[in-house]
Order: sequence, then structure tokens, then C-alpha cells
Amino acid sequence: EEVIRCGRATDSLLMEVAESVWVDDTGHLQPLFEKADQVRRLNEQITEYLSDLSAAGSMSEEQANEAVGIMYLLGDFDRVAFLCQEMTDSLEEKKEKKYKYSKDAMKDLEKSFILIEEMYREAFQMHVNGDTDREKKIRKKKEKVLDLSLSMRKAHLDRVSKGKCSAKLTRPFQKILNTLDRISNSCLNIADSAVQGGALR
Repeated sequence: EEVIRCGRATDSLLMEVAESVWVDDTGHLQPLFEKADQVRRLNEQITEYLSDLSAAGSMSEEQANEAVGIMYLLGDFDRVAFLCQEMTDSLEEKKEKKYKYSKDAMKDLEKSFILIEEMYREAFQMHVNGDTDREKKIRKKKEKVLDLSLSMRKAHLDRVSKGKCSAKLTRPFQKILNTLDRISNSCLNIADSAVQGGALR
């Protein structure tokens, strides 16, 4: 039950970070960073609890195997929360240095976030209800995220070469794209671990 709560909190966190990008709202970045910290602390508490049970010798072999699966899943929840913190840092930097990305870039970022949110939600549900048929759909969405990432990188460099965008934006924009790629990788990991035998069923 606590693991499911942690998964849902991670989903909520991801959605709120995405909304901050779409509406260019940097007013609640610090609360978002703190919310990610809370999710990560919950991950840590559950992991420590499972570790303590194992150390006390109170787990059967089957329970120990389940605990390993849960801790693997928690690792990806934690990674997503950490990457959400990295994203809030990038948005804070954007605000402080007054970076302005093009409308096309912001539109493509929105598309990526929508795909990643869907990937996470579907991968998490695979653990909750055992619907492993979603895995192929998630993998296809991962491919779309990668295609978008590559096209956004190329489009940015094209704009820079034509003087339509500042070269100073390349590093922070690349950082945002790299973070999105890493979040999508974690979503795929969550789906793959469900196929291997979901930790929450």
C-alpha cells in the first residue's frame, strides 16, 4: 500500500513539473522540489523497512524475492523524483537568466512531457493490475520521445545557425532534453520490471 502511494505521488509530481513547463509557471518551483524530496524520503523509508525485515530473518525466500522486486521498483520511482528535481533546477535557471525558448521548442517539449506522463502512468498500472500488454505501447512511446528529442536538438541548432536563437541556450536546452530522456528510460524500466513479474501484485 505504501509503495502504491509512493508510485502515485511520483505520478502527481511528474504532472506538476510538466504543468510548470507548459504554462511557464516558476512561482511554485521550490514547493515542487520539496515535494520531490518527500517522495524520495518515502522511498528511502520503505527500502529501509524491507532491509530491516530481511536483516531480522523474518522473510521467507518468496517474500525476499518480492522485496527485491519492490526495491528495484522504488529505485526507479526515486530516479524519476530526482530527475524532476533536476527539471525544476533547469526551470529556475531559465527564470533567473531569462532564457526564452521558441514556440516550436515549447510545443515539442509539451508533446514529450505528455508522452512521458502516459508512459509512467501505464507502466505503473502494469504493476498494479498486471496488464503487461501495455509494454509494447510504452516501448513505442519511448521511441517517439527519442525521435522528438533528436528532432528538437536538430531544430535548435538550425535556429542557432540562422540567428533565430541564441547559442547560449544550447546547454540549458540540451540539459532539459537529457533529463526528459532519462525519465523516459526509467518509465521503460518500470514497465520491463512489471513484465518480469510485477512487484505489487
